[in-house]
Amino acid sequence: MANPVVRMTAFYLNGKKAFTVNSVGYKIDPRRSPMFGQDGLLTHSKGALTVGFDIKEVTPIGGSSVSDLNKKILNQEDIDCAIIVAGKLHRVSCAATGAGFEGNAENGTATGDLTLMGGVPTVEG
Repeated sequence: MANPVVRMTAFYLNGKKAFTVNSVGYKIDPRRSPMFGQDGLLTHSKGALTVGFDIKEVTPIGGSSVSDLNKKILNQEDIDCAIIVAGKLHRVSCAATGAGFEGNAENGTATGDLTLMGGVPTVEG
């Protein structure tokens, strides 16, 4: 039996495929807290759900503009993001909470890392 082929994750910005990503973490944090009463644990609160992306080794796709992304980060503008998770497209407006860029002349590569946080995503598909 052949080994499965694992492809790099595609990441979308402003509705356009912008990067391939070697490593991405996508976390959903429902921010629920336990609620206790006289008899102990009663329930969990409904929290303000957030999602977060921890993206490593970003490689721009030809035609995408890294300078547009840098401008949004420097101006602290929200970034419309989308990623496919378990066959479903998750769209969310995010704030960049961290970014770093790295170039390697010997290898001829330019990559970056990006951390994003947003609210409840729209799930399509």
